[in-house]
Amino acid sequence: MKQLNRAGWVYCGAFLLMALGLRLGFWQLDRADQKIQLALALHAQEDAQPLTTLQIAALETPSARNANLHVPVRLSGTWLGQHTVYLDNRPMQSRVGFYVYTPLQLENSSRSILIQRGWIARNFEQRELLETVFTPPGLVH
Repeated sequence: MKQLNRAGWVYCGAFLLMALGLRLGFWQLDRADQKIQLALALHAQEDAQPLTTLQIAALETPSARNANLHVPVRLSGTWLGQHTVYLDNRPMQSRVGFYVYTPLQLENSSRSILIQRGWIARNFEQRELLETVFTPPGLVH
């Protein structure tokens, strides 16, 4: 009787593992489909006319912003360097560092847009020492 009971648990465990593996496989296929859809959306917007600073400032509602996802932009404004943010623990090419984000105050507007300006490596000898990121003064495009 104990033999049958153990065998039942083994079959039940094997069935659950198979079901889990099958579910994970479908999840991976779904993720692949999401990435394909994103690539198609990016490709569809490659030749679109870039949005200007005024057009960006006019996007008031979330639905208007969502309708313009992946559209190229051409902005003019002033960097707000004092509000630069360093996003920590971002690896690149097997090195640890920071993504650098700086707000750009749009020309003739009180609105700002957070722009990712690049990546800098971490100083391993002095963790709190950050590499200087040049922020040009005045109006930039």
